[in-house]
Amino acid sequence: MDPSVVLALFNATNPGLVQIDPAVYAALLGVSQSLLAVQSTPGGTLTTPEQDVNVTSLQNKLNTAGAQLREIQDSLHPIVSQCGKDVIDKLEKAMTKLYKLAVFIRGDYDDREPDITQRDELLKQAVQAFKEVEDCAETGLNKVSRFHSQVVEIENMVIIPAKQDVALLLQNNENEVKNLNDQTQNSEASVKTLENSVWQQSQAVSTLHSKISSTRDAKLASDITFTIFTLGIGNAINGGPLDPFNLQGDLDEANRLLADAQSKYDTATNDLNNLRTKRMALETRLSAARQTAALIPGVSTLAGTTNTNCIMLQRQFGPLKDASAQLLISVGKIQSDATVTQALAYSKKEFAVGLLEICKDSLMDQALLHEAAMVKDEVMNEYGGAVPEKVQEMAAETSERMSLVVATPSIRA
Repeated sequence: MDPSVVLALFNATNPGLVQIDPAVYAALLGVSQSLLAVQSTPGGTLTTPEQDVNVTSLQNKLNTAGAQLREIQDSLHPIVSQCGKDVIDKLEKAMTKLYKLAVFIRGDYDDREPDITQRDELLKQAVQAFKEVEDCAETGLNKVSRFHSQVVEIENMVIIPAKQDVALLLQNNENEVKNLNDQTQNSEASVKTLENSVWQQSQAVSTLHSKISSTRDAKLASDITFTIFTLGIGNAINGGPLDPFNLQGDLDEANRLLADAQSKYDTATNDLNNLRTKRMALETRLSAARQTAALIPGVSTLAGTTNTNCIMLQRQFGPLKDASAQLLISVGKIQSDATVTQALAYSKKEFAVGLLEICKDSLMDQALLHEAAMVKDEVMNEYGGAVPEKVQEMAAETSERMSLVVATPSIRA
């Protein structure tokens, strides 16, 4: 119902009571509506500990995520570099096992009775050495993959949810600040009206005091004058109340109204101060939310950069791991062919071609040139007769690969 209708109805049905000033009524109504609006703000009170904790929690999560991403970023290249060096180191050792096999088949290998025990032991050592190469390469790739998984998890579990939470916090806080500013303005206007009411009521009390004082002075002068002219009988004739208009009763009522106006003004002022305090707290929380939002772009960029680096390093390290795995397959094939086909005799030509092929495929880094040359030279220089065409072709391919690798920077550099 319209407040003016309520006020008119109250004044019409209560003629014996002091009439309510419409401006005062409107002021009180404005204060009460402001307080009700604050209490009914979506999400509860304006500054809840839970909301403060949420902002702090988000800031902690984002700061922790940033620290984790920087640690991953700083660790990526050193780990990949070290794993690459470890692979080359183990590959060097594996090539020495190939060299021992090359020495084992030197000379007239096909014409003599092979030492099967020694052959199988040398093949076993070679397989084990290349297995260690493959394991080392896989370990390096797995480390990069784990880092990549951690980055993706940070993006999905921390950064993306934080973006959504901060956006919602900002929207809610900005809406609350706007609502509270409106409520504070209404309350300030109401307090101003009540302050004016107190001043008006104070003036009314002051006026009544003056009237009562003037009436008493006039009555006293009248008594003296009348007494003089009536030779003393004036007191009896002019006797009567000093306050013939009952101004004291009006003064008492005015004082009561003044006290009531002052009480309402004090209450409204206190409520306004509460609104201002809540607004300050809300603005502080909004500032914290904005500070949290400011953390997100930096962390997001860092996550994107780290993610890209992980993918690039996986692509770089992947071929090394694949090549190591293929080498293990190749040396395992020599072992299988040489041991399973004992009855058919595994020829020197087959041994030589297999060793040279592994030697060629092992040339992933210029650091292996020395070992590769040792194996090739041993096979070709100590063949013990005419070198088959197939062996010569594989030796030529190995030499060509060596000439290419010599111009490639070493992982060890």
